[in-house]
Amino acid sequence: MASIVPSGFKAYARILHPVSVTRHNPKGENNPRDDYPTEEWSWARIAAHTGTIIHPKVQWIRVAGHQYSSLPLPGNRSAEPPPLGWLNPRLLAEIMRTATAHTSTTDDITAAVWTGWGFQSNTLARGPFLELPGRQYVLLATSTEELANPLWPWEAEIGWGEGFSGPMPQLIWPEDRAWAITSEIDFDSTLIGGSFEFINQVMEIPAVEAERVEPTTDLTWDADDVNRPTS
Repeated sequence: MASIVPSGFKAYARILHPVSVTRHNPKGENNPRDDYPTEEWSWARIAAHTGTIIHPKVQWIRVAGHQYSSLPLPGNRSAEPPPLGWLNPRLLAEIMRTATAHTSTTDDITAAVWTGWGFQSNTLARGPFLELPGRQYVLLATSTEELANPLWPWEAEIGWGEGFSGPMPQLIWPEDRAWAITSEIDFDSTLIGGSFEFINQVMEIPAVEAERVEPTTDLTWDADDVNRPTS
């Protein structure tokens, strides 16, 4: 985990990305029902159906039994795997409202968006760029106030449009380095490092499903040593 989020913080949390659940028409060959919107379920709600346990090293492949396919659920529903490298802007806004009180540089925030998303945006094409091993990011200057607005992705012109979603930042940090938020593009969870007080408050946000982790916590695909395959 230390290779994903900076080390040296007092505490860390892992935010599990919500799961999209669709209700299907039982007579329509799994076509989604128009009268039921897509729902967001927590991993814990999914785990209740699959008989698995949520814990700091939990992996979706163990909760669902597979990594990338839809998971059938009762009531003609199915769950899609949680998105990789993509934290819902509504949840980011919730976290940023809490983060505001834990930095002295609220108006000097950097958000880094991975260039590999492939979305066309003049804002992202201009740079500047950050080069890290195996990754290139576009750096955006923003503030906690802007990021606390769930409409920020549309207003920032980073590839979002009416009726479709675009990329979200992979890295967010304030100038005073008081905390860091990382949504690694290959991870279905977001890692946050900061003070004990900040992380405690993040853990208490009702909309956020979070687990406490350490810099040494293994989050690789086979790290889930609680929900092991039965065969």
